[in-house]
Amino acid sequence: MESFAVWYESDKKVKIEVKPELEVHFNHWKIDKKFVSFKSSKYFLDVAFRIKNHENCLSRICLYVPFVVKKSDLTDICNKVKADNDLATAIFNEDYSVKHKQKSKTLELEDNDGNIMNFYCLDLKKDEDNIEINDVNLESSGSGTIIKIKFQHLNNNSFDRYIRFRINSKELEKFSYVYRPKFAFFESKNSKIEIFELRLNEKRNLNSSFYEDFLTYKHFNIVKIHLFVLRNANQEFIISNPDLDGVRELEESIWKNYIDFKRYRYDKVLAYHVKKEKSYISDFSSLLKIKFEKNNLLLHAVFVLVILSVSVNFLSDYLIRTFNPPLSKEVQSEKKWTTKERKELIFNIEQNKINIFEVIKKNNLSSNDLIKWYEEFKSQEK
Repeated sequence: MESFAVWYESDKKVKIEVKPELEVHFNHWKIDKKFVSFKSSKYFLDVAFRIKNHENCLSRICLYVPFVVKKSDLTDICNKVKADNDLATAIFNEDYSVKHKQKSKTLELEDNDGNIMNFYCLDLKKDEDNIEINDVNLESSGSGTIIKIKFQHLNNNSFDRYIRFRINSKELEKFSYVYRPKFAFFESKNSKIEIFELRLNEKRNLNSSFYEDFLTYKHFNIVKIHLFVLRNANQEFIISNPDLDGVRELEESIWKNYIDFKRYRYDKVLAYHVKKEKSYISDFSSLLKIKFEKNNLLLHAVFVLVILSVSVNFLSDYLIRTFNPPLSKEVQSEKKWTTKERKELIFNIEQNKINIFEVIKKNNLSSNDLIKWYEEFKSQEK
């Protein structure tokens, strides 16, 4: 899969431009639908930016997505936190108090040490007068899309700024390659392996038509990248590169308003955490390998067919024996036929006094028996 890319644009002219500092968060979800269909899993990606030192030059945050994105594919997460303040603690995994002024598009988050961060809510829909809001603009670029987010400067410009949104697209399935291990068909559970990979600012994996332009853009000073790969707990983690920084279970009581539980099942979700942190990060790449199992319906179907086949044969044999009992031993036994009886039988057949087919059926004889007797008696006559 091609790489994501992030940069910024500035409309300001300053003598000395200080690069904004950036933390990037990716949450890649794979969650099962409540109503099972042919493809019962749903993928979506949460993207977040935490920006520092943004006072003098930042006008727009830009994200290149390596597939086509429509505005209807985007969902703002800030509004979910506004409706349920406990989600702030869930997202950042630490205690935050949330303050919100009426009609303000910014939530003020404060931790236990008094550090403040402004969480900005994006307008992705039309307003009450049906006028398009321009917090987010989309531009086509080759086979991908550039998401441009207008950076709103507030009175307290020194505070960190945080933006978080979700991409909901079928194209996200392409970040996961799923294959079936050898001999998996013969297992009662249908085992499959998922290889998930995500890249950011990987120049060699950027779209060729986008690459030249990307080199000329203004680049953030990226200091942290967090990737959370969220999968059901019944899936088995195998390996990751780089190594996992940690794993934690998401509390259903806290996250229930973050996920649409009317449409998706929550079966103890685990968050696999990969982190990269340094004074300057030029690019990022991460790969995880995960095993998951589902009932092997095909094997079960074959097993059921075998059982049905054996049962039908057994029942058929039982019915034949019950309603068509074998002939008496006197009839079956060849020893009851004396030489005289054989001769008499052959003679009567030759004289057309009896029907040969009736004789065979009534006495459980074969045509070979009669031929054998006939040849035997004719040779004696000679």
